[in-house]
Amino acid sequence: MRAAAGGADVVAVDGQRLKQVIENLCRIHPDLRPLILDENGSLHHHLAIFVDGVEVRAGAGLFAEVSADSEVILTPALGGG
Repeated sequence: MRAAAGGADVVAVDGQRLKQVIENLCRIHPDLRPLILDENGSLHHHLAIFVDGVEVRAGAGLFAEVSADSEVILTPALGGG
């Protein structure tokens, strides 16, 4: 994902909900869009997304609240057996 973000590992983005944060992030770095969202605009299943240390996929998902000082982490989900 860093390559798609111009090598940045941290990007400051505004938004009150995770969906707004991701939309704004993808406006700044359009190459991230296909890595984060599928063709329907839903989060890719291969991502784990945390807002302030809490995984949000099982909860509010894209509608998770994000404050001005929140940290949002996008990371590939790990699988295995």
